[in-house]
Amino acid sequence: MTLVRALVVRKPLGAIGAAIVLILLAVALFADHLAPQHFNETSLLDALQPPSRAHWFGTDELGRDLYSRILYGAQISMTVGLAATAIAVLLGAAIGVVSGYFGQRLDLALQRVVDAWLAFPGLVMVIVLLVLLGPGLGSVILALGISQAFPQSRIIRGATLVVREHAFIEASRAGGASHGRILLRHVLPNIVAPIIVSASTYVSFVILIEAAVSFLGYGVPPPRPSWGGMLSATGRSYMVRAPWLSFFPGLALTLAIFAFNVLGDALRDLLDPRLRAA
Repeated sequence: MTLVRALVVRKPLGAIGAAIVLILLAVALFADHLAPQHFNETSLLDALQPPSRAHWFGTDELGRDLYSRILYGAQISMTVGLAATAIAVLLGAAIGVVSGYFGQRLDLALQRVVDAWLAFPGLVMVIVLLVLLGPGLGSVILALGISQAFPQSRIIRGATLVVREHAFIEASRAGGASHGRILLRHVLPNIVAPIIVSASTYVSFVILIEAAVSFLGYGVPPPRPSWGGMLSATGRSYMVRAPWLSFFPGLALTLAIFAFNVLGDALRDLLDPRLRAA
């Protein structure tokens, strides 16, 4: 049974999450063609219009179409979520695999660095990195990727410690295989499943953190729309007069987080050998 078929048959909620993720990715890729207007096209005559046929999600205080801005906001959330998670997985794998495989003093030194980083609140460290890197989409991706690499490394280190104790690792060493060959041929292929599960779960967390820093004013600078920025800028100011300005960005953010969470839970149940055996 393939993974896709198992996901549909055994984890229908996870399949729904996967479908929503695919839709969000398609929206992010083709937002230029799907959006009826440019995200920064203003019309003061149409300011603060409620949802209607002309503007499905209404307009903001500058008359910009909120539906178009939410579609373009998906580009920011998907780009940041996937790119930052990829950086976190690569850096976390490098730290976790090296620390777990070689052990001893190197493991002790690396884990103390990880402990020191994790001693600070994650959001605070992201804001500090953004202040150092400056505003921009690339800075947001890099800051979130670096900040999440350390918790990722803990998960990958644990999986590496389990694989390191297997008999085939000792057999490879006895056969004269180099450390690099053992890592590439034996260790990494056996920890792919935990990495995939961890990455799928962390995407939703990264999207949420990006929305949080955008809400606080440290995210992608305007006029580029982000869901967190829309909640902060116009959503708070016009929450009573124009509630659609906060409702629809919040709904989009909730839907994305829900989709990645249920997909990650389903992949964990299908790929984790202990849960699969149960």
